[in-house]
Amino acid sequence: MKTSEAFNLNSNILNTYALLFVKLVIAVILIYTIILIINFLKDKFINKVDNAPKVEINLLLILLNKLFFISGFGFIIGNILNVLFSEMGRNRLLANWDYLTFGVILIFVGLSFKAANKALKKESISA
Repeated sequence: MKTSEAFNLNSNILNTYALLFVKLVIAVILIYTIILIINFLKDKFINKVDNAPKVEINLLLILLNKLFFISGFGFIIGNILNVLFSEMGRNRLLANWDYLTFGVILIFVGLSFKAANKALKKESISA
């Protein structure tokens, strides 16, 4: 194994589009948390209702499910098109498939959010 092919710990794994996606997810979670805090303070100090509705995170799970699922397919389709256009005219496919694997991971995370939402709904119905 050549020294240039060694594992580089200083490489930036989350480059451009993946980093932008991570920032988008963090922004969505922070905005949702701020809205939850504002609603809690409004119910606590302004409305002062004893039977306040239970805070549910179903909306956040649905939003994250759709965001991860659609973005996963976007990363997959974008990477396939990038490889096809960059390798057009060449007879080899030694392209970078990092965004494809990132897209597949996002789809599975989106499916887990959907399963968590179903489990939460089932638990709230039975309780």
